[in-house]
Amino acid sequence: MMKILTVGGFFGTGKTTLILKLSKIFAQNNHKKVAIIVNDLGKIGIDDKIVKEAGLSVRELFGGCICCELSSSLADTLQNIKDRFNPDIVILEPSGIAKPAQILADVQYLKGEIIEKSAMVILVDPIMFNMLADMPVIQDQLKAAKILAINKIDAVDKSTLSIIEEKLKAFNSKAEILQISALEGINVYELANRLLS
Repeated sequence: MMKILTVGGFFGTGKTTLILKLSKIFAQNNHKKVAIIVNDLGKIGIDDKIVKEAGLSVRELFGGCICCELSSSLADTLQNIKDRFNPDIVILEPSGIAKPAQILADVQYLKGEIIEKSAMVILVDPIMFNMLADMPVIQDQLKAAKILAINKIDAVDKSTLSIIEEKLKAFNSKAEILQISALEGINVYELANRLLS
């Protein structure tokens, strides 16, 4: 059974940086077999060879970690990855305008069959948040999150972070809110531990 972790957020929030850091933590520190599903393999800045297996474009990363390109549907891709690679954790990076409801529906469809647990982390860019918060796609993402991670905390002051936290609580009072910097590694281990629990 696989754990599915969706790392979403609007364009430029730092999803790829966070996913690579989490993958290394899961693979190297926790000895988990990790698969990453992205819409575009070119976004992952790893210069390893691309191999074809069962119709999936696959890039080999570090320590038993693979990166796969989304095929015809998420459910088909997850089943294919389970059959071919049998990872412990699958990290999904949807596009910046993905609809969380569709992702959750696809994951729910396979829950209990090949999926043991799922979680959705939505990254928030504190610099861009006020300009984007009124967009319906952003509001849908915020409302669907189990964890709202304010990324790039090293780029803004504490008062700005407090204001954004209050706004996020208004959008989703059930979500846990964490302040992180994926680039600097601040609180990334804490986030990884919460996702594994």
